[in-house]
Amino acid sequence: MKKLLFFLLFIPLISFSQTASDLIGNGFWLQEGYGRLLEINKKAVVFYDISKSSQIKLGEIPVKYFLEGSYKFDKIQDNSFTILQGINEYDYKKVNKNYFFDKEPSKNNKDPLYNFESAWNTFNENYAYFKERNIDWGKIEKKYRSKILNNTSELDLFVIIRDMLNELNDGHVRIFPPSKIQKKLIKVEDNTASINNNKSDDEYWNELMQTHTKNYKSYNFGLINWGKINEDLSIIQINTMMGLANYKLSESLFSKKGTKSYNKQAEKSSNYYQDELDGVKVFMNKAFNDIKSTKACIIDLRFNGGGYDAVALEILSFFSNQSTTIFTKKARVNQGFTRTIDVTVPLSSLSYSPRIYILTSNQTASAAEIFVLGSIEAIPDAIRIGSNTEGIFSDVLEKRLPNGWNYGLSNEVYQSLDGNNYENIGVEPHHYIDYPKDEQEFYKKLMEADKAIEKVIKIESLLQIKP
Repeated sequence: MKKLLFFLLFIPLISFSQTASDLIGNGFWLQEGYGRLLEINKKAVVFYDISKSSQIKLGEIPVKYFLEGSYKFDKIQDNSFTILQGINEYDYKKVNKNYFFDKEPSKNNKDPLYNFESAWNTFNENYAYFKERNIDWGKIEKKYRSKILNNTSELDLFVIIRDMLNELNDGHVRIFPPSKIQKKLIKVEDNTASINNNKSDDEYWNELMQTHTKNYKSYNFGLINWGKINEDLSIIQINTMMGLANYKLSESLFSKKGTKSYNKQAEKSSNYYQDELDGVKVFMNKAFNDIKSTKACIIDLRFNGGGYDAVALEILSFFSNQSTTIFTKKARVNQGFTRTIDVTVPLSSLSYSPRIYILTSNQTASAAEIFVLGSIEAIPDAIRIGSNTEGIFSDVLEKRLPNGWNYGLSNEVYQSLDGNNYENIGVEPHHYIDYPKDEQEFYKKLMEADKAIEKVIKIESLLQIKP
């Protein structure tokens, strides 16, 4: 589960003496570093994905909904404004329409070469990690462009673009074909589902908690688990950074019925994003009430594939006794970057300050890595145990091809305050354990012996006998 950049995530406006509609004029507005364009007119706001070779209409919403109730605006000037969303600040500048919309006849959206060029140019302009991943994108273009013919089928086009993107070896890069293409792909590649006797993720999580604790408690059916290993040592197992809204459902989130019930509640919400943050407060208050007497706490992120950055930082705030800048982020745009944004961990009204141990693995990814990166400043004495995190930090910038296929890429650079970029490397632990990268092999190794928790217990026992 990786974090996504939801462009149309609605957040209530802070009230202004003047509304944004009084200050933001009609015209075309470019979102810097994200390859998106807004066309604001009297009736609607129209959204486009843009690149050197394509301009793709994504949809539109009523202008009143955009300017007077849907977004949180800041720094409004005659020719620029900023939208605040979670920990992000998205800058827009006014541009001339003709800069993006040429006067040539409309291109054929089904044309395979047009779609290939749209994907390649979007990465060329916005992807942030060619250097870190040792990629010659020009060489990649020549390799795959030569496969495109006038009669290239949709299936063949998908395989060509998919294979090109797979060269990046980036967990945040993917392309989503329509179901008809997916069915053909399964048939052609004989990728039929085999019988899988492996346990589900939640069964492994539960077994680990049962092994180490007595009478542990859960939130949202095992997405968060906590308990005491002994009277002085507690554990909070955080398995995701999303799906944490407090909807009080009776069905398991790991069943289709449970997931469906949760999604229905989320769709009804006027502000699901806030529901997630409120859910963090609910389970953290419950957990702290149960473990507050312990002298040390394990934060287990070894199974956490990500979610929302803001959720990760909300959880992190409960273990930090101050509001402090924890890292920076910026977005790639052509040959440079957008302005650098300082990201700060929020100050929680409730904090817990035991000795902290953070457990990580290769499965610790995306927003879970944001927690680990932020902990370097927010919990400087925390001890990390396990293997390097996966090394995918950017939000997923969701884009669309002319033919309607959706895909995503990494366009943001996260850096520690001392300038380190952990993309494709991951945040390293203080005490290294060589966990398998394969998820099922990793789980099986933990079932044999949980060396990370054994290490914590050993460190704690040594601390107890010191004078």
